[in-house]
Amino acid sequence: MLSVVVRDKQGANCTGTVRIKVLKVYNPPLDLLLVSQNVSIFENQGPEDIVATVRDNLTLPDALYTFVKDYPHFKIGREDGVIRTAYNLDLEAERALAQSVLLVRAYSVAMERSATATVTVNVLDVNEFPPFCSPSVFV
Repeated sequence: MLSVVVRDKQGANCTGTVRIKVLKVYNPPLDLLLVSQNVSIFENQGPEDIVATVRDNLTLPDALYTFVKDYPHFKIGREDGVIRTAYNLDLEAERALAQSVLLVRAYSVAMERSATATVTVNVLDVNEFPPFCSPSVFV
């Protein structure tokens, strides 16, 4: 409650009461469908290979997705949250690719909320040189 008094230069006044009611507004938090994912992909699948998808539970029209820091081996779709390989991943050339932990942030500018997900990517080795026998026939 707020009491208000208004006076003019001649001394006339009027008083009134203003009642302010603060309404509770529920804004659900921005939650992710999967806060933690553990995925495995094969090496040498080429660039643009789909790794995983991060999605919010509200399907906000303005939800955007980004990596928390730079991961040069992967990229993420800003609007759809799809994580893809940035180039052909080859374990023989880069053993450090065997496991990567990606931190993904989903955020809504309009609702001023964000959430973070962890995606652990295991890159599996593919045998590029299958065994062969010489000679191919034994008697």
